[in-house]
Amino acid sequence: MKYQMAIGFYFLIVLAGLFVGKRHGDFCFSLYEKIKAKLFYFWRQRMGQSVVACGDSFVVIINQITFSIGGDYSLIPGNGGGDIPQYKFYTDILKKLIYYAKLYGGNFKESLSQLKKGVIKDIQFERALRKEVEGAYLQFFFISLITWFFVYMVGQSVEVKLSMLSKIFMLAMQLSGALFFALFYQRLQQLTFAPFWKFFNTIFIFQSLIGVGLSQKEIIHHAESSALTEDQRQRKFLSYLVLRLESLIFNWQRSGQPIGTELAEIQEELWFNVGQESIQFLKKLNIIKFLVVVLFYLSTYFFYLANLFSAFLIE
Repeated sequence: MKYQMAIGFYFLIVLAGLFVGKRHGDFCFSLYEKIKAKLFYFWRQRMGQSVVACGDSFVVIINQITFSIGGDYSLIPGNGGGDIPQYKFYTDILKKLIYYAKLYGGNFKESLSQLKKGVIKDIQFERALRKEVEGAYLQFFFISLITWFFVYMVGQSVEVKLSMLSKIFMLAMQLSGALFFALFYQRLQQLTFAPFWKFFNTIFIFQSLIGVGLSQKEIIHHAESSALTEDQRQRKFLSYLVLRLESLIFNWQRSGQPIGTELAEIQEELWFNVGQESIQFLKKLNIIKFLVVVLFYLSTYFFYLANLFSAFLIE
């Protein structure tokens, strides 16, 4: 929550500059410019850049593992995951792949290749998301700045003054809007993409363990497919693919025929669904941004206008 606090402090400096008037205004707005530069540097480093940087580092780790000489897993960073950067659920999958490769052997380079493709697409999404979020906060800031500038100019031109309680209410609304936007979009992101996590875990583990000599029961146990099919929330969201995977596992248990091709097809459909959800998520984010602007920022402007007109009517 550090960046929300930084935004709050930033708005307080703007408000202070408006309250103290011309005498100390130069100092306040000089301080405001310095904080603005620090705030957006902090935002890029902590909020957006860190996620993308972790993803880029994660891709480098996958490349190192993929090209490790002769499948020598001792060359893997951290000897199985200790130094692997945490990038969403992909890191947990990679650690499991490394663990099973060391334990049972086999070639899991195809799984690594698919994982890398998914991470690269996800990094592209994170960059687009960062751009949208930064744009939203810039929009919030400029609307707030225009509102308070209008309050200041009106206060210098007419005798009507806005009460301190009204100013506090307006500032609280603007800060609440920034906080609400951050919490809501992060929660929406979690709800949107969480159903894919367990599904990808099952697919990747299945692909890596088929052909290493384990029994069907052991493979199903390690892949945690039963937990996937029992998850009703997943069944509603990805019902077609869940049923398809259930049918595939059932037929595999009965016939013992290879299912690598079918698993790859399901995996491709999963990646496609992730891509579609990413597009829809960015559209939803714009809707959320619009609602926040209307409910928390434009409303403060109209609140001030209502107070202003009320004061004129009373006079």
